[in-house]
Amino acid sequence: MRNTIRAWNWCKTRWSRLNDWIMRGEPRKSVPLFASPVEAAEYLMAKAHYVPDPLGGALDWYVHPERLQAAMEDCRMAVARIPGVDCEDWATWAYVALLRIPGCKPRLLTLGDTSGRWGHHVICVYSLAGKYGAIDVSGHRALADLDEARICALWTSLNNDGTRYTEAVPTAYPF
Repeated sequence: MRNTIRAWNWCKTRWSRLNDWIMRGEPRKSVPLFASPVEAAEYLMAKAHYVPDPLGGALDWYVHPERLQAAMEDCRMAVARIPGVDCEDWATWAYVALLRIPGCKPRLLTLGDTSGRWGHHVICVYSLAGKYGAIDVSGHRALADLDEARICALWTSLNNDGTRYTEAVPTAYPF
């Protein structure tokens, strides 16, 4: 599954860059500087609005974090008007926000779902001063470490819909 996820992410990155080029006239704002990952997650939870991808994820792309930021500064309804602002968009926004925090080392992970349903989940994990955590559409979560098997087990346990995450594939920032 790891190679399938890598291939899917490679294609999704190219489509996302094309989509971003097409949308180059849309408003953009820099992601603000936050004092901590928790503060960044609280901001994201207060300002963003989850919008599922068209066709249940079969048509999926990354929204540039600066476009998402501009929409969040406008209002929650502006975010709702951007199609497909879902897990990977929240994670890439968090990635950019966490990169700006001195000493914070974020990375993106695509969690591979082996339940037989279509789709995977993207999260942003980080290390900072010997502590670990993650940000996704459910907010901030402290982690004991960044062990991929434990991350998959935790996110599987958070869902009661039959999702089974079995791989955490490192995912390149698409922009």
